[in-house]
Amino acid sequence: GDGAEVCITRNIFQDSDYAILYKEDSYGWIQNNTFENIGMATVSFGEPYRDPPRAPGRGTYMDSNILWNNAAIWQHYFDVPADYGPTGPVYVYRSLLPSVWHTLGSGNIDAAPEFAREYDNLHLRPGSAGIGAGANGLDMGAYVPAGASISGEPSPVTWRTEADLTVGGPGITHYQYRVVDNNIPGDWSEEIAFPIDSGDFPADPYHIFGTIHLTGLQHGHSYRVDVRGKNSAGLWQGEPYGDTGFIVPGLFDGNRSRTWRIDPDYRRLVINEVLARNAGTLAYQGGYPNLIELYYDAPGTTPLDLGGMKVTDGGTTVNEYILPAGTRIAPGGYLVLRADTDTASPGIHLGFFLNGEGDAVKLYNASDELIDGVEFGFQTAGMSIGRVGPKGEWVLCKPTFGQANSVQPVREPRRMRINEWFAHGEVRFTEDFVELFNPEEIPVRIDGVCLTDNPLSEPTKFRLPALSFIGSRECIVLWSRSGGNANDLNFNLQTESGLLALLDPDGRLMDGVIYPDQTVDHSQGRIPDGSDTMVFFSIPTPGVSNPQAPTVVTETTTLIPEDAAKRVLIPTAAVDSAWKGGAPFDDSEWNSGLYIPDKSGGVGYEENPGAATNYSDLISYDIQSMKSIPTGSCYIRVPFTLTVEQIASIQRLNLKIRRDDAFIAYVNGVTAAQSTNIPANPAWNSYASASGPSDSTARQLADFPISDAAVLGALKVGENILAVHGMDASGSTDMVLSFVLERVTQHIEGNDDMVAFEALADGLRITELMYQPSAGGVEFVELKNIGDQSLNLKGVRFLDGIEYEFGSRMLGPGQFIVVAANVAAFQARYGTEIDVVGPYSGVFRDRGEEIVLALPDPYPAAILRFDYQPDWYPSASGGGHSLVIRDDQSGAWMWDHAEGWRASSESGGSPGREDPQ
Repeated sequence: GDGAEVCITRNIFQDSDYAILYKEDSYGWIQNNTFENIGMATVSFGEPYRDPPRAPGRGTYMDSNILWNNAAIWQHYFDVPADYGPTGPVYVYRSLLPSVWHTLGSGNIDAAPEFAREYDNLHLRPGSAGIGAGANGLDMGAYVPAGASISGEPSPVTWRTEADLTVGGPGITHYQYRVVDNNIPGDWSEEIAFPIDSGDFPADPYHIFGTIHLTGLQHGHSYRVDVRGKNSAGLWQGEPYGDTGFIVPGLFDGNRSRTWRIDPDYRRLVINEVLARNAGTLAYQGGYPNLIELYYDAPGTTPLDLGGMKVTDGGTTVNEYILPAGTRIAPGGYLVLRADTDTASPGIHLGFFLNGEGDAVKLYNASDELIDGVEFGFQTAGMSIGRVGPKGEWVLCKPTFGQANSVQPVREPRRMRINEWFAHGEVRFTEDFVELFNPEEIPVRIDGVCLTDNPLSEPTKFRLPALSFIGSRECIVLWSRSGGNANDLNFNLQTESGLLALLDPDGRLMDGVIYPDQTVDHSQGRIPDGSDTMVFFSIPTPGVSNPQAPTVVTETTTLIPEDAAKRVLIPTAAVDSAWKGGAPFDDSEWNSGLYIPDKSGGVGYEENPGAATNYSDLISYDIQSMKSIPTGSCYIRVPFTLTVEQIASIQRLNLKIRRDDAFIAYVNGVTAAQSTNIPANPAWNSYASASGPSDSTARQLADFPISDAAVLGALKVGENILAVHGMDASGSTDMVLSFVLERVTQHIEGNDDMVAFEALADGLRITELMYQPSAGGVEFVELKNIGDQSLNLKGVRFLDGIEYEFGSRMLGPGQFIVVAANVAAFQARYGTEIDVVGPYSGVFRDRGEEIVLALPDPYPAAILRFDYQPDWYPSASGGGHSLVIRDDQSGAWMWDHAEGWRASSESGGSPGREDPQ
């Protein structure tokens, strides 16, 4: 307090109520600290409730700190009380804290810090978002070197004879430097002050750095710079503090920069940035292409002619593009190449694409000598990889084509999960797969991550390649096949019970599953993604979020409120049974009893209104007079209305009733609900066969669900009748009947796509195939809806054999649709009454081939997959007949067998209709 100015650096504050208290105009410079698990607030700006109250602090400048898992960041920051808070500015820069406070500065991050071990080891793990994200390129948090820091060194080899370095350091206000030339240290410079504002305490994030400008560096020499700092207390790093025995933290001879060498002949053309998975996220010159950026590091202004140089990919069959003569790049300049085939738009188009699941880019000179190259694995949608730092190391980047690269923070993979697996395929897929999931909110680098089915003896059975990444809450898929690509898993899964283990690059187990015997064409996985709940999926979803189980939503609406107007009768003789609502009935003369306003709507009487538990507040229709008849019964009628839509959606009715003693309820004359204490043959003057529940229980609304088909079937559009026969117990002193009638509906929410896709998988079938028509004939394939609900064919695709994708089109139960190679020729042959679409791409091969009918993108699972063969039925192989499925209700596997088919009964087939036997 009392106007104090404090500088706090490189400390850990943990498990305390508060970390810092500012009061009475005090101010603080807080840099490179870690605040973790603070119970009340990280910073409090005063003591307004102390007696007497203390004035608030002046403010704070916070830089490069980690504030994690704290109850609050601020206390008394114009909240409680609302007019109390710091008298000066509050700044927060380059720190890790909740995003709500990011507006107090810039360079802030909202992410988990990734401590080596929570609570007792707060070093940052590799991949932490805080690494290199603090001031002057240091890490955020407490674990940074003491003293001055230095950044901005040139590349290890450079032609430049000048260098501009930046000096910083937590709590450092002054510095000295010396140049070390060919390992010979020069003299220390004069003391230089940082341009810090506000009385030696910063208020500007760009005024806490010093600069060193070097010129005249000599060719062939190696250089480094040593820098030493003086802190806010006026003490130089590494020096003793008087005779106290305390040594100021930091190296006495200063902290060293990296070393670099001057080579006047140094020139370098490099592949500098690659975007291999645009996925529609980065617009560039009118499109969304994959991109490759070249950078030329050279002196002067003379451009480099790239004519004759060659750019290639890393596919099994290498694609290449030769840069045309006259293609130039200036020193310090960038050249962006488009990895696409869209030659109509501006720019250089390579004529091939890059594979976002693993590829390579290589640059050769005109003599086929390799200039530069990069190989990479799985890429993240909308993120590039690029070179950064003096050594040009490859990292994940935010795309900045034509500009300096910008690093994208990543995490290490320890929270990755095995999310879905498929081990027994016949139709949906023919290859096993394993899907991995990243639950983090930022991308994860997965270089070296291993998947195995034998972690003890073969822990590195499959290893992900270098420069592999997985985006936030994204999936990648590994397929069991031998193609040698980054996503080709080199082992098959066990069809029976098996084991899968996911290990980090150091061999530590991150996740594992032990699975039971697998079901044909079903996958197994987690719902929701990354959770501990594992289920089987009838539609495998590799690369797509696992389907959530549909949620049944129940909705209740009131048809008769408790205070609805009622017709009441105390019968003195038998009444026509039509009073129950099964036939027209005139109740206009009814309303026995005394109506009492402002009650809840019940019917009954109460002889002891002063009793601790009584029904007086419930009774709107007082029927005390029934005691003088005498009779034990009363009749009640209440109308309610329904629409067509309401009747169609009713799942059940629900009668909620307060009752003392017995009752029978009718809906439109049909018995709907009753208590257990009614007599065997209820009549107009019947009493309850036994007393009802206790008075306190009788006051509660009890539920009587009504789902009987006879009751629901009696409902009608317009007016309906709820009729209640109430019965008192003999000798009773009270009675009450008060009720509510509700309509209950249910519908399924969520996962609408999967419900539709399951209907497609179960109900859509190829039923006829004309693959080799006779002369003058037309190729076609016929599909039929064999299910009992209409199918939307939008997006359904033929992927193998032919290529065709349906537009939005409904196919009703039992209906056919034909896809023809030539629609006009088809209609000329078969007429215009058949529902036909087309044309498709490709042809059906006469020698037979695999046909795949698949679900809409992005779901790759097949609806049908089969190989037809010409020797199955010779008359269908050029003889004028088609192949017709024998039984369209067979299992999908039958499509792959000759016995599942037959030749059509007619020449030319029977498209659009059942083929006669």
